[in-house]
Amino acid sequence: LMSGNSSRIEAIVSHLDMLIIVSNLSDPDEMELACKIVNISKANGASTLVYNLVPFNYAENYAVQSQRLETIAKLNTDMYLQLTEESEFESIEVKANRIKDAIDAMTTAYMVPSIMGLDFADVKLVIDTGRIAVLGIGTSSEAEKAPTATERALSNKDLTNIDNSKIDGIFVTFSAGMTATLDDFESALSVLNNIVPEHSTVVVGCQFIAKLNGLFKVSIILVGDELY
Repeated sequence: LMSGNSSRIEAIVSHLDMLIIVSNLSDPDEMELACKIVNISKANGASTLVYNLVPFNYAENYAVQSQRLETIAKLNTDMYLQLTEESEFESIEVKANRIKDAIDAMTTAYMVPSIMGLDFADVKLVIDTGRIAVLGIGTSSEAEKAPTATERALSNKDLTNIDNSKIDGIFVTFSAGMTATLDDFESALSVLNNIVPEHSTVVVGCQFIAKLNGLFKVSIILVGDELY
């Protein structure tokens, strides 16, 4: 998209349900084009997200934080996915996998047939609850695999400093092999109940995926205007 002409860009993005931009939000030319892409997408009814590659740093001074928030505001996406300070030292491969996980968590829940069917309206319902989103992924093949996987997702470093009372939306997908039972899904939900504020909008998807034989996977996206 960044190397295409305006008509080509418009032809591509005008038919999207969701636009996810991955950027460090620093290059002026890239930002200008990204803003244009976002505006075209939003005008055609798409939900828009930016995955910010510059990690949130708790030690940053006020001026630096304000400048970053101003840049994000100019982009005017519906929501942005935020890395934390520790993510700065991850390899490119690890960051790429985290981006893939984020996209998968937002899309496979309604693109893959499931026992709790979701559609894009369910995803948008959570997106509309806040401006910031963070992702946690957990897996387990142990005896208590469902609650263990959920606890591991919640213990991901991007989620550990969150103020639970500020969570406005939760999008969670439980994925498991064909031997999983409804008790597994219920035990995973019971772990979530410990952190979910009463005012939060919660959307849950459950999938049976044959290749996950013996494995339980949990993808959690927490959304809010001020999570930290």
